[in-house]
Amino acid sequence: MNNLIKAADELASGDGAREAGEAAVKPLVWVDYDATATTVSIAKTPFGNYWTSRSSFGYRLAVNDNHVESFKTHQEAIAVAQADYETRIRSALDE
Repeated sequence: MNNLIKAADELASGDGAREAGEAAVKPLVWVDYDATATTVSIAKTPFGNYWTSRSSFGYRLAVNDNHVESFKTHQEAIAVAQADYETRIRSALDE
């Protein structure tokens, strides 16, 4: 299973919930752009950009121009991006 999808599943189920005293990670801020026949949403971060775009299969999620996965809904793609972002931030913190 893709690590991004696994992280999103853990957050949704509560398995990835923060422990007491653990700092919250700010949500990604998405900006929508209307590009030729497709809508693109981009969230910029210090380590690159997450972006989603509508495709014939639903919504495509990419990180730094690397395709990650396609999802049925835009909300699914955004949830997986948020989970990945939080995992990256937390992995850089001291425990």
